[in-house]
Amino acid sequence: MSQTAAIIGVGESDYSWASGKTEIDMALNAIRLAIADAGLAASDIDGLMRFSFDNVAQSSVAEALGITEVRLALDSASGASSAVTLLAAAASAIALGQAEAIVCYRSFNGRSMLRLGHMPIPPRNEEGNVLAEGASPFGGEFTGPYGMAAPSCAFGLWAQAYMQRHGIAEDKMIRALGTIVTRQRDYATRNPNALMRDKPMDLDGYLKSPMLATPLRKADLCLESDGACAFVVVGKKYAQRAKTRPVYIWDADQCLSPNYSNFFFDFAELPPRIGIGMMDRLLCRHKIRHDDINVLGIYDASSSSVLYDLENLGFCGFGEAVERIADPGIAINTSGGLLAEVYLQGMNLVIELVRQLRGQAFNQVKNARFGALSVGGAQAVALLSHEVCS
Repeated sequence: MSQTAAIIGVGESDYSWASGKTEIDMALNAIRLAIADAGLAASDIDGLMRFSFDNVAQSSVAEALGITEVRLALDSASGASSAVTLLAAAASAIALGQAEAIVCYRSFNGRSMLRLGHMPIPPRNEEGNVLAEGASPFGGEFTGPYGMAAPSCAFGLWAQAYMQRHGIAEDKMIRALGTIVTRQRDYATRNPNALMRDKPMDLDGYLKSPMLATPLRKADLCLESDGACAFVVVGKKYAQRAKTRPVYIWDADQCLSPNYSNFFFDFAELPPRIGIGMMDRLLCRHKIRHDDINVLGIYDASSSSVLYDLENLGFCGFGEAVERIADPGIAINTSGGLLAEVYLQGMNLVIELVRQLRGQAFNQVKNARFGALSVGGAQAVALLSHEVCS
């Protein structure tokens, strides 16, 4: 991986509940803003990377922007880990000389079109009985027929298993989850891009949120939303003349779950302990400590994910996050995250880390030097800094 690869441009479309736009329109808007933020022209871009399940093809982007030579086009099939995969792939491509300026993007009408949080309609036989096979993408024959078809169902079971394993009382768990939700809602009130910017929430409001999958309430689950975002990764040539402070991709690591085809249930223990020691190895390679991380982006598909990731990443011991979250010693999801800003499979967390390390965030962390990203349930982590990697 190139240790001089840097993000020098970021862009976002308007985030909304119903965009009224096609996904390619939103993608092009975000990409144009990112290229302009980088101080580049579309003709400078020679690499395009996206999530494999993004509907906006690189060829369509190139044609619309008038890019005549795309030297590298790459899809990430890592699911929720793809934000880190794209960071790592872009940095590696820069190091290999495969491209000089790469745009990574995600565009998704996740509320007005495909709603991932909704239970799919299961197939039925001629008698009207639900067929087990294919009834649910999350559990198949053993769970689909019983209604376990939405991610929230799995997240609720994970939280119950976590409480049981560590002897955590329900009231303590609820306080911890409420702290996460209300803190991120507070961040969102100062972020004009956040969908929940006008919906602050205190603990009383959190407790009034409808229970969906015990102990998780509606407020504990990520948004279903429309939007797009993009960032530009370059090498030394463009980083040296960037309009704004470059944010360098110091390192990234990934540990794809062996059970990814049935990620929600096929584990010996729940919630799954994935990537244990991965952050330790990453930090050790650069002789820095957990305490050196100033701001953290965690893939908060549910508020409880923040607890698990703090433990899996080594910021506290197992079972200790419910206490640690009251004063974590690190700023987490300062844009509002997936719970309160927008749900774009973690790509918006990259945008926020870049702004923090530039000193341009709406909830700026003082003297932010290092930012870390954890996505896919701590299956992939990345380390960013405004300093050149030594």
